[in-house]
Amino acid sequence: MKKKEKSKKKRKAGSVVLTVILIICIVVFCVSAYHLYKIMNNYHKSNEEYDVVQQEVVEETDDGFFVDFDKLQAQNPDCIGWIRFENLDISYPIMKGTDNEYYLHHTINGSYLYAGSIFMNYQNASDFSDMNTFIFGHNMKNDSMFGLLGDFKDKEVYEKNPCFWIYTPEGAHRYDIFSCYVADADEDTYTVYHGQGEAYDKYVKQLKENSAYPIDVDVDGTDKIVTLSTCTAEGYDYRYIVNGVLAETIPTDEQ
Repeated sequence: MKKKEKSKKKRKAGSVVLTVILIICIVVFCVSAYHLYKIMNNYHKSNEEYDVVQQEVVEETDDGFFVDFDKLQAQNPDCIGWIRFENLDISYPIMKGTDNEYYLHHTINGSYLYAGSIFMNYQNASDFSDMNTFIFGHNMKNDSMFGLLGDFKDKEVYEKNPCFWIYTPEGAHRYDIFSCYVADADEDTYTVYHGQGEAYDKYVKQLKENSAYPIDVDVDGTDKIVTLSTCTAEGYDYRYIVNGVLAETIPTDEQ
């Protein structure tokens, strides 16, 4: 009789343990599902917002790609340009704030979303007059923002996308890519140079040498460059870098 009672107690205890484990699993699943929903909803809102902006201010025809900066800057005067790759799904307004924090997680319309904006280093001149200008963007898992920038690790991607365009109220500017590589976030890569000189000349040569693969594009200390930067899977302290040298400018009245 006692053995039967002990057996019942064991089965009951086992049933309680299984029930507790099941409840924990359900809670973990629900919490995970909720977080996944928040992430996916965040992605959706960000994509939707930028799609609307593009529809309102961009006109793409056989004659070219045109941005209505009057409309764009009426939405937000912090918008100083537009970046676009011809064969990659990267086409966004470029923002510039008073620091490098706000637009990390705020969109052009001021919405707080993880994807944030593509934005210029606040220490750079808004008119791209510095010798080197930095543009940052998140490496999003759905490939939005600068999520495709890391694909340049593959030289075939570079060969299909040897340049990118930056549009400003003054005109369209083509930048030929001359270097792609992973950099330490604390490296001299992020030094801003406002004018020419021996230090800048050495800096440009170093960027060229840093490239993960050879690129046949000439660049020296007299050239203006733009550095695109995003996070990378290599770790928190690393960034993926794509450097472009100004190769062509088409004034707005000639477009």
